[in-house]
Amino acid sequence: MKKTTKIATLLLTGLAVTTLAACHSNTKTTKKIDTTIKAPDIKPAKPKELQDAPATTLTTVNGEILTLEQLKGQKVYMEVINTTVPNYTDQLEQLESLANDTALNFKVIALALPNQFGEQSQEAIADWFNQQPHHNFTLHYGGEDIANAYHLTSTPAAIYIDADGKLNLVAPTKTTRASNTEIISYMNSQVK
Repeated sequence: MKKTTKIATLLLTGLAVTTLAACHSNTKTTKKIDTTIKAPDIKPAKPKELQDAPATTLTTVNGEILTLEQLKGQKVYMEVINTTVPNYTDQLEQLESLANDTALNFKVIALALPNQFGEQSQEAIADWFNQQPHHNFTLHYGGEDIANAYHLTSTPAAIYIDADGKLNLVAPTKTTRASNTEIISYMNSQVK
């Protein structure tokens, strides 16, 4: 009896598998395909939400203090220089020209970050700056707090801040800065 039960179970299992396989291969599945053409779901882009620029305190070569809070109401272009970049003297001449342009509707700040990203010490930067033929503008110093606050990963870099104190853009400039024309154009068209 046990042998007959085993055989019957095997036969039934085989029959079930064969039946399922046959049903599956002969069954036609119909799937309704939606052929309606719909307009894409287009949503207007949200304006970029600007974050407040980090509270920043800078010190000039002469020891004077400047904060971004003091500049609220003015657009600010901050160029972070790096005196160890080859041929930076040429770029410094362009920065001086930009900083001394009285027709600008924004403030230009030259900033050095001593001992950051391979930059020299504050004393060495001051010596280097004073030896340059083009330095008819004020150089400011910042530190690691500024590098961290602006998420800088290298210098030179450019920082664009709007009149409301909102950070518009932080752009590494590698070894070549944007031209003054490009900087002015961006400040006038993209920074409110």
